[in-house]
Amino acid sequence: ARAQVRQHPISVGHSGKLSGKSAAVPSGVATIDCRSRSAFNQALNTAVEAYVYGYPLLLMETTEKALLNETDTPVNAFYNQSTPTTAADTSVIRPDVNTLYSMAWLDLSKGPQVLSLPDMQGQYVLMQILDAWTNVIAAPGTTTTGTSPQHYLIAGPGWQGTVPAGMTEIQSTTNLVWI
Repeated sequence: ARAQVRQHPISVGHSGKLSGKSAAVPSGVATIDCRSRSAFNQALNTAVEAYVYGYPLLLMETTEKALLNETDTPVNAFYNQSTPTTAADTSVIRPDVNTLYSMAWLDLSKGPQVLSLPDMQGQYVLMQILDAWTNVIAAPGTTTTGTSPQHYLIAGPGWQGTVPAGMTEIQSTTNLVWI
């Protein structure tokens, strides 16, 4: 059986400009009638919104896979750098070249994870915690919570358990978290 094809009188060329050429679209594929400039602008705005919405999720997953592969570190475990980052390190755009990094990728789909910070004895530390949208959901560290021992329960969306005594809950909007 042949696929039915509908012809649309206006299409968008590689330049992004409207043209009078017909575009063949297989039946069953959603289309938007862009015969007017306002319909085209609406379709373009929808496409931009979809990109803005989805790009952070794709970028985080790509970064997670690259860094876990590069460091041979499992999910829910920390990788601790033993030497400062150099300009040649490009897994993350423009890291500080005089900083030792520790990072972890958390999968909260099976339950919360615990982050414990020891007494830092006055040393600077920052544990920036990002959800999959790249939003900073917490930033425990010297300037925000001090350098004394701290314990955090990092939970995914919808988790409704009891936070153990002595721990502070950090609720993520996504099951993927990057520390």
